Amino acid sequence: MIDEKQLDVVFLPLLVCDVAGNRVGYGKGFYDRFLEKCRPTVLKVGLSFVKPLDYQIETNPNDIPLDVLVCPDKIYDFRQ
Repeated sequence: MIDEKQLDVVFLPLLVCDVAGNRVGYGKGFYDRFLEKCRPTVLKVGLSFVKPLDYQIETNPNDIPLDVLVCPDKIYDFRQ
C-alpha cells in the first residue's frame, strides 16, 4: 500500500466542475477525505467530458477544488 503523502498527482473522476475548479462528484465526500490525507501540494486533476460550468456551484467547507481539469478539447488550469 502506498502512503497518500507520497503522491504527486491524483486523478479525480467527476460529473461536472465550475470555473473555480469546484467539482461535483459521485457523492459521499470520498475523494475529499482522501485528498485531506495527501500533501497540500498534490496536483489534483479532474477528468471530464464537458467543459466547466460558467458559474460557481455551492460548496461545503470540506470540499477541495481541482487544480486542473482535462477535457477532450481543452485543459483548464485553475491555479492562480
